[in-house]
Amino acid sequence: LAGLTCGTVLGVTLGSGQILTPDIYCTVAATTLNGDLTLDAQGDPTAIFIFQINGAFATSTFTNVFLVNGASLCNVYWQINGAFTLDASSVFVGTVVAGGAINLNSGSTLNGRALTTAGAISTSSNTVTRSLCLPPMITCPDPLAVSCANEVPAANINLVTVTASCPGNYTVIFVGDVISNQSCPNRYSITRTYQVTDACGMTASCSQSITVNDQTPPAITCPADLVTCDVIP
Repeated sequence: LAGLTCGTVLGVTLGSGQILTPDIYCTVAATTLNGDLTLDAQGDPTAIFIFQINGAFATSTFTNVFLVNGASLCNVYWQINGAFTLDASSVFVGTVVAGGAINLNSGSTLNGRALTTAGAISTSSNTVTRSLCLPPMITCPDPLAVSCANEVPAANINLVTVTASCPGNYTVIFVGDVISNQSCPNRYSITRTYQVTDACGMTASCSQSITVNDQTPPAITCPADLVTCDVIP
C-alpha cells in the first residue's frame, strides 16, 4: 500500500459531508476525520479506495464512513504512518494498516480489520465485524460418463452450488466446454467450466468432467436364412 502512487492529494482534515470516488488518496501530514465521509463506488462493486496517511490518523466522536453505490468494505484500505484512533461512538470501515498504536475508543464500531506493524491495540466496548472479503466457494456437479454425444446434458447453472462469503447477490455463468482426447464422434472428454462473481466482485470457478465413451457395439440383423435348390427338368 505504501508503495502505490498517489492519485489525489487531500487536505489533512477529511469528512464534514465529503464524498470521494475510487482513487489512491494521500495526505502530507497527520490527519483527522470529522463528521461524515461517503465513499461512492459509482456502481462498480470492484472499485478500490486507498488512503495513504503520512502521519497519525484520528477521528472525532460520532464520525461515520458510509459506502454507497456498490462500494465494498473489502476494497477500502487505510495505510497510516503512525497511530490510529477511532473516537467514541464512531463507525469506520475498511482495512487499517497502521505504523503505530491502534485505539478503538468507547462504543466505536469497526467494520473491517485493524492491523499494526508497531504498537499496541486497545479496545473499549467496541463492535468489530471481521471483514468477510474471501472469494466465494463454488462446487460443480459430479463427473459424468455417457455413451453417446447426444446424451451429454446441456449446461445448467442451477446445478452449481455456491457459498458466498461476502453478503449480497452473486451471479453464476456458464463459461464454456473444452473438448479433448477425441478419437471418434462418440469418444472424447469435456471440461465444463462455471464461474461465480459475488457482491464484492470476487470470482471463483469450477469444472465438471464429462466423458463420452461409446462401448456399446452396434446391433445388426441379417436377412432370414435362404435355402435354394437346383431343379433338374
